[in-house]
Amino acid sequence: MFFCFSCSKDREVAKYTGEYTITGKVVDEITGKGISQANVGVIERDRDATSHLGGKTVASDKSDMDGNFSLTFSANSEKNHYELTANALTYFEKSGGGDAITFTKNGSKTQNVYLLPQCHLKGFIKGNKGGSEISSSYGGNGGLSFYQGVDTFVTANAYPNKEISFSYFVYYSDTSKNYKKTIILPPPAPHDTAYYLIEF
Repeated sequence: MFFCFSCSKDREVAKYTGEYTITGKVVDEITGKGISQANVGVIERDRDATSHLGGKTVASDKSDMDGNFSLTFSANSEKNHYELTANALTYFEKSGGGDAITFTKNGSKTQNVYLLPQCHLKGFIKGNKGGSEISSSYGGNGGLSFYQGVDTFVTANAYPNKEISFSYFVYYSDTSKNYKKTIILPPPAPHDTAYYLIEF
């Protein structure tokens, strides 16, 4: 006769104190392939902290050629909160801190980290209708903002396989002529640089 109990050693527990090991892989979110030479770490923060700022690194490793890593640290989940972080060249860092770590009774778990590859936007904004200055932004959230002459280069990071909402504002000495235009740019490919000529 075989019995299966829900209280197995690999189930999650609310409180854990002691040595803990996390193994996993740093993965390209688009291709699903492992990312080599990524910096991986465990960040410890006080549970009473009100933001993701601060904290200390309690374990670190560098992923191997297949993206694999292993981290062992001393944990006290009742007092502290732990996050798994990773960064690599040509990839976006995870926003809002890392991925939360939950604990299992047996003292180890597997947890992968997914990173989004960067791509780049390079554009030349050429003013054919006069004007004295131009400012621009992309993504609709002020991702890029500057004041330049009306013939200017734009460079910025962008998310892969996603259309880019790009806005530019043209200023004249006669402010009644000022205007704004928003255009949708095709999505760049991962790790690629898209070049645009924008004329007005």
